[in-house]
Amino acid sequence: MEWSWTTWLISVAAVVVSGGIAWAEGNWTRRQGLSMGFANHGGMWGDLVLLSMANAVIVPHLTWGPWLIGTLIVSLLASIWVHAYWYHPPSPIPELSSDVEVSGSSDTQAAAHPPSPASDSTDETGDHMWPTRVHSSWWRDLSWSGWAHVLYVTGELSLLVGFLLHAMPSDVVMLVAAIFTIHVPIGLLQPRWYRTGHIATVVEQPLVAPLLLALWTVTMVKL
Repeated sequence: MEWSWTTWLISVAAVVVSGGIAWAEGNWTRRQGLSMGFANHGGMWGDLVLLSMANAVIVPHLTWGPWLIGTLIVSLLASIWVHAYWYHPPSPIPELSSDVEVSGSSDTQAAAHPPSPASDSTDETGDHMWPTRVHSSWWRDLSWSGWAHVLYVTGELSLLVGFLLHAMPSDVVMLVAAIFTIHVPIGLLQPRWYRTGHIATVVEQPLVAPLLLALWTVTMVKL
């Protein structure tokens, strides 16, 4: 199996740089006001350990060509969409209606301000990509580490398109399939579990099933 050490080093360096930016921003690990730091996100460790291996075995079988320019553009748009999808703006605190007195009983106040259900993103605390959500805008609230991740995902998706378009040895196909079978659930399910202790259902995280189905379908076709 061919292996590109250059690709492996670049992949690792990209994640390390993103983590370094998160550390400089004070978002490396969980703290007061930050529900999940960079080091607490399983997907970041999957990027570092798993995807660097996949990239190292894919790149030796890619060729330069016009496909790369279009792929980079499409991958950038896809990365932007994914990050916009992951973003959850803060829920506004419901205001007291005019017929409810602020000085009323605690039961009345609790009814007027019900607790928000747990979600992938809490309203009170942020994460390393969106430390605050004061603008209610995914790109304005995105940290510099988050923007680095946008670029990282763009490059990763471009390599995956190259994986689809180029012939690959069966051992490479099987290794890449195994890596992403592990990485996808970790990256999409671990963040909610870390924050709430709850594993998301298919309804709560609808990307897991179609991504794995697409992965296994491509694997069977390329074999």
